[in-house]
Amino acid sequence: MRKEKPSGALATVSSQDGYVDPEKVYDNWSAAYDADLIDEYGYVAPQIAVDEFVRRVQEKTATIIDLGCGTGLAGRELRKRGFYRVDGADISTGMLAQARWHGVYRQLFAADLTKRTSIPDCSYDAVISVGAFGNGHLKAAALPDFIRLVRPGGFLVIYLNARPFLAEDYARDLHKFELAGHWQIEKIEASNYMDSLDRPGRLIVGKRPQ
Repeated sequence: MRKEKPSGALATVSSQDGYVDPEKVYDNWSAAYDADLIDEYGYVAPQIAVDEFVRRVQEKTATIIDLGCGTGLAGRELRKRGFYRVDGADISTGMLAQARWHGVYRQLFAADLTKRTSIPDCSYDAVISVGAFGNGHLKAAALPDFIRLVRPGGFLVIYLNARPFLAEDYARDLHKFELAGHWQIEKIEASNYMDSLDRPGRLIVGKRPQ
């Protein structure tokens, strides 16, 4: 039976009201994050995203960056599927410490992804990002910087909560970036991403033009 609503730290980061300081909230939550999301709520967004990723990227030697990597849930899913050249970036050093402990990333960066990173253009074959967009997190305006990190022909697989997607009209911005030639939208798909909670999400797949 699904719960009616989230509680604790998940409720804080899910709120659409008021400012959320992601660095502070996720530093404080980092040690309990995996248990809270997986054991309490049956969080499956990383699996959904990686299932789609492996349909798009078959080469196991592909270089990948996991943006907003958190404790490394998506990175661990990628390693299970045979990908081993994966880097991660997150604003929270506490989350990065948890990700580092699992040993699935080549390197990890502390980075404020609301700003242009120092990573050179076209550094990666693909980008994955799960749960990094929303209140107190990233806005659609961050996407061009994500896209520039991918080599021409490379894929971006993004998963986010449907509430900010709808409230902030992400579809408008995604299509605006497509019209500007930044990327091609391959898929926008709805799904529920918590087994124990009604939690609508959106899977977004884009491709950088050749």
